[in-house]
Amino acid sequence: MEVKDKKNAWTIEHKPYLKECLIGSYGGGDAQRIAKTLFQAPLPSTLIHHFLLHKNIPQKLTHLYQNLQKIPLDKRLYPLKLPPSPSDLSQIHWQCLVHVSTTIPAFKPNQSLNYMFHGWLFDQEIRNEPDRFGFSKWPWIGILETDGILPEKNIDFDSLDWSFFPDSVPGIGHFAPADQHIHWVEEYIDLDDNLMDMSDWHFGSDMSKFILSEGKEICWSWVICIDVDTNRGLLCLVIILLPPIVSLLSGTETDLTDVIRKLRTHTLPASLLSQFELINTTGH
Repeated sequence: MEVKDKKNAWTIEHKPYLKECLIGSYGGGDAQRIAKTLFQAPLPSTLIHHFLLHKNIPQKLTHLYQNLQKIPLDKRLYPLKLPPSPSDLSQIHWQCLVHVSTTIPAFKPNQSLNYMFHGWLFDQEIRNEPDRFGFSKWPWIGILETDGILPEKNIDFDSLDWSFFPDSVPGIGHFAPADQHIHWVEEYIDLDDNLMDMSDWHFGSDMSKFILSEGKEICWSWVICIDVDTNRGLLCLVIILLPPIVSLLSGTETDLTDVIRKLRTHTLPASLLSQFELINTTGH
């Protein structure tokens, strides 16, 4: 029986699939469903300066940190860390990208979905420590601007009772810590006395949740994920396509200009067109 190697299983089998950003629905184990990535590409890192300037990100991060300190030590599920220089995030290494995907298979209205940043968070860790069986982080995730992507719950962050661990749901203009973890599961199946190695990386969990507005063919959001362990930040324009507009992309597009050209054959919401213009003007 050929035994799988954890590092190769990640690099060869998963890396083309497990992008820096994924949209999925965490069901635990085999019930997990992942949306098909149609296009993903880097954006100019200078875009972050626009959001740092206009969205009060340093103040929002400081506010979250102050609230997290209110949680009793015995009820904290994660290390309490703060990105460096909350009033000046220049010490964070920023990466920006655009991610275009379908919805998950068998998607139903009002079904909660998850932002998943495992490829971005753990790729280097797995390569550096291939003998480990699991990795876990609690990045801070927040929705900066959106049209059609909404928090799973309407949480009043200002009046939330922080004496216990709150729901980890990123809000519009608010950050929340979210468990993002992976672990290697060894699994073998005996088929007619032939032992097959079905071992694989599993990842979760059911946090950083959101829902899609009903009746929309295209939903988008700018979302930030901050890895407080490595002082890295990811700014991502997430675009989710629903029928019939999803058929405009083949999944083989190689640049954002081509994606925009094909999408513009359909009537796009003005809010999304303004984001493309923002990328064109601010990102250079």
